[in-house]
Amino acid sequence: MEKAHIVLFFLALFLYGVDAGFRLFGVDGDKNILKSPLAAAFGMHTLFLALRWGVSRHAPFAGMFESISFYVWSTALAVFVYFRKAVPREVRKEVTYASLICLLFMAVASLSPKGVVPAYPALKTRWFEIHVGLSFLSYGLFTVGFCSSLAWDREKPGRYFSLCESSSLMGFSLFSAGMVAGGIWAYYAWGSYWIWTPKEIFSVVLWVFYASALHAKFDGRFGLRFIRALSFAGYFVMLFTYLGVSVLLSSSHSFR
Repeated sequence: MEKAHIVLFFLALFLYGVDAGFRLFGVDGDKNILKSPLAAAFGMHTLFLALRWGVSRHAPFAGMFESISFYVWSTALAVFVYFRKAVPREVRKEVTYASLICLLFMAVASLSPKGVVPAYPALKTRWFEIHVGLSFLSYGLFTVGFCSSLAWDREKPGRYFSLCESSSLMGFSLFSAGMVAGGIWAYYAWGSYWIWTPKEIFSVVLWVFYASALHAKFDGRFGLRFIRALSFAGYFVMLFTYLGVSVLLSSSHSFR
């Protein structure tokens, strides 16, 4: 079982690749997203994560391999939440970009060590699982906003503005809840709600960025180009908060 479940990961990787390839070359691009290879990849990926959880006996968030894999799963889930009922032709670009992102990060995960990382005592709490789970779901939603900013059509700016606004608001709400859960987890793990780690500091930076972006979107005095730029830039702020800090800076959130 410990090695067999990795086969599911590579099957999911293959299916993400098939979906990205089909979309890039216009093959079956008009099909409902629930009937696409992306849906099959998501299903296979879900099964892999469930088995990984059983094998490791902790939520599949520990280490770079599990972390990046779960980010891809969260992104795919966000895509289905937003585009499962949409007319395929209308969301072709957004889903194509999202599919490429899933493929890229799954490929990166495939290059990481795949051994089960034991959970050290500080991670053995439901608050950790809630904190990380909500954070990754918010990352997936921010990614949808980023894909919408890439696919922005000058002829239908209102639709893309609505997507960026909605995904940012939902992502911001989940991220805020995740930060609260993270503070409670930190209290149980280290005896303090705040310990000034780089991850915590940049999480506040990300929170302030999206709080400001949402204020700008609801304010109504800013142009659509500015709103598009915020959704685009927010993804890279998120990416550095998630991966950059964990890889480049030493903290309790660094990959082991």
